[in-house]
Amino acid sequence: LGFVSRRALDRELAAGLLEIVPIAGLHLARQFEAVSVQGQPLARPAQRFLSFVQGQLKGGK
Repeated sequence: LGFVSRRALDRELAAGLLEIVPIAGLHLARQFEAVSVQGQPLARPAQRFLSFVQGQLKGGK
């Protein structure tokens, strides 16, 4: 028994090797981390994406 991202199991689910078991009332929050190369500035697209995500979090969306 464990918790794994559904996307990590696409092949196994499609092949019928595993099945999803819904758990009523269970709501798991996820924590995401941003990772970058130490000592190197983020590329502009990455900066914009992080700004977008942070704005969404502050806006409660």
